[in-house]
Amino acid sequence: MNMEGIFELCMSVMLKAVGLTVVGELAVRLCKDAGESALAYAVQLGTRAAVLGAAMPVLSKLFEFLGEIMSL
Repeated sequence: MNMEGIFELCMSVMLKAVGLTVVGELAVRLCKDAGESALAYAVQLGTRAAVLGAAMPVLSKLFEFLGEIMSL
């Protein structure tokens, strides 16, 4: 994969992460305003897991790159 492809992948993941974070924070604030702090914590945890899941393609490429370095 060339540098342009990596840049596009990183930008795609970053935009997804920002979108997930904005929606998650909105949901957390709504839960806190409703007095549901336990639900707010669960939503926040779910948002973090979703962002981590969205970052998996970048982590996969990083491990692939490290594998290529180790085989040299």
